Parts: sequence; C-alpha cells; structure tokens
Amino acid sequence: MEYNEIDESNDTATDTEVNDQLEGAGQPDQAETPEPPSKREARYRLQLREAQAERDTLAERLEALQRSEVERLAADLIEKPAALWTAGVKLDTLVGDDGTIDADKVTEAVKSAREQLGLQSSQQRLRRGPVVPMEGTGTDRSRPDPWKSAFNA
Repeated sequence: MEYNEIDESNDTATDTEVNDQLEGAGQPDQAETPEPPSKREARYRLQLREAQAERDTLAERLEALQRSEVERLAADLIEKPAALWTAGVKLDTLVGDDGTIDADKVTEAVKSAREQLGLQSSQQRLRRGPVVPMEGTGTDRSRPDPWKSAFNA
C-alpha cells in the first residue's frame, strides 16, 4: 500500500461503530439500569432449572451407556447379559474409581449371576450344539430307525 492510498475497509468498521453509538445516544444504557431483584432471581431460578434438567438428561445418557457397556462385556460370558440386572446386580458396584466400567467386576458379577440363576455361558451353548424340540441335543444314532427296519425285514 502506498502512502497516498486510503484503507477503506477500516473506515467502514468505524462508520458502523459510530452509527451504533449515535443510535444508542438518546437511550439509557441497559447495563446502567439495575435489574429489579425479583426479575434477577426469577432469571436465576430459570437458569438453575435448565441446568438441572440438562444434568439429569446427561446422567441418564451416561447410565444407559454404562449399562450397554456392561452388557457388551457380559455377552462374552453369558448367553443373556440382561439377566445381570435380574440377578440384582447394581451398576454402581461395576463402576471403577475413575468412573469407567471395571471388566473384572463385571466378570465377578456374571459368575455370581450364573450361579444364582443357573445361567449358562455362551461357550457352553456352542458346545452343546443345536437343540431340536422333542428330540434333544444328541446326535446319537445308535437306536435303529423304524422305517429302515420295516423295509429291511
């Protein structure tokens, strides 16, 4: 920029500031007039209620996330991880000192729930194989097939 050139971008900013000052010159400044105590207290109560509602919403979300994490960890150990809550396990007992879910505490709670409710682990179910109603789980073919014996006789 040469010495004779004028920076107009700076002038528009100052024009805007000057216009704002001129418009507000006839009116008393809002900061100078004190707010009546009853309005101020009402505003504070409203802010308090909004903050409490937000806190409660966040606490519910945190609890839901923690419950889903516990169930995710328990799914590796039992077939129905939601059974932990039926067994009376409290979420507070599974949270560590730092606020995260403690995997060791979840494992202990799963073992306790498995003993209390007679649950089976997901590995036991896989070893057992498919279950056919009225037939059982075995694949033992030692008994003779009555259709074969009817035609072979």
